[in-house]
Amino acid sequence: MAKLRAGVIGLGMGRAHINGYRENPDVEVVAIADLDGEKLAQVGSEVGIASRYTNAEEMILRENLDIVSVAVPNVHHKPLCIFALDHGCHVLCE
Repeated sequence: MAKLRAGVIGLGMGRAHINGYRENPDVEVVAIADLDGEKLAQVGSEVGIASRYTNAEEMILRENLDIVSVAVPNVHHKPLCIFALDHGCHVLCE
């Protein structure tokens, strides 16, 4: 079985999602997204993820994800979750 491809949106609480996914041998975190470019670069370097996006929708469209974690402020949950679901992803919403 191929590993499930996961993407994480929001790198505050999303860091915990990255760590959780990494404990599962059947999941690989392949991309991360955050509006804050500095945080995106810092976390990406710390965790070794090269695919980084400041636009979450672009990440979903380009990365062929199986799972998307939405770990952003509540006001942004609905549009991101619907977008991910509409593009065939399973969604974990923080």
